This record gives sequence, C-alpha cells and structure tokens, in this order.
Amino acid sequence: RCVTGWASGKYLTFGHRGNVGAPPSKYYRVIDHTYPDKLNVRSGPSTKYQIVGRIPHNGKNVVVRQCKSIGKRKSRWCIISWGKVNGWASGRYLANMSNGRRP
Repeated sequence: RCVTGWASGKYLTFGHRGNVGAPPSKYYRVIDHTYPDKLNVRSGPSTKYQIVGRIPHNGKNVVVRQCKSIGKRKSRWCIISWGKVNGWASGRYLANMSNGRRP
C-alpha cells in the first residue's frame, strides 16, 4: 500500500490480491482491554517491534491471517488487519467472534 522498504521473508507469505498472509479465515474481537486502553499492533511478532497502529478496546471484525508461537513462553502472535491497521498483534488479546476461542 503506502509502505515501501525491506522485510524478512521469514514473516511473509503469498496471499490474494497482493495482500500479505493467507486468505482471511475468521473474524476476531479485542478482549481484556477496557476504555481507554487499545491493542497495540506492531511491525513484528513481539513487543520489541515498533507500534504501527492501535485497535480500540471494543474493536470487532479483526481479520486474523496467520498466527505463530514466538519465544520460550510460546506466545502466539498473529498477522492481523483491521481497517487501515495492518501488522502483528498478540493472540492473547483476541477472541473469535463466533465461538470466543483465542487464535
């Protein structure tokens, strides 16, 4: 879209219509956040990466494209999109809108 530069192929997969990641599989909502807290969306799969966007405490219809376990604690980080916000978010703060399961 409006971002250019270099990225590690380790975190990229081919998708539809030029989107990064697999086709959208499920819709999620932000959980365990209360106003005015927001879910940080980062440029990579951990808190050491830069924040590139935020989703409000009541954010719904978050598209989760792919998740992977990171680090010794096996925290799950997911490639997500919500409107114009795209990046990585902790799966700990997302719940499936139909069944409530975390990614």
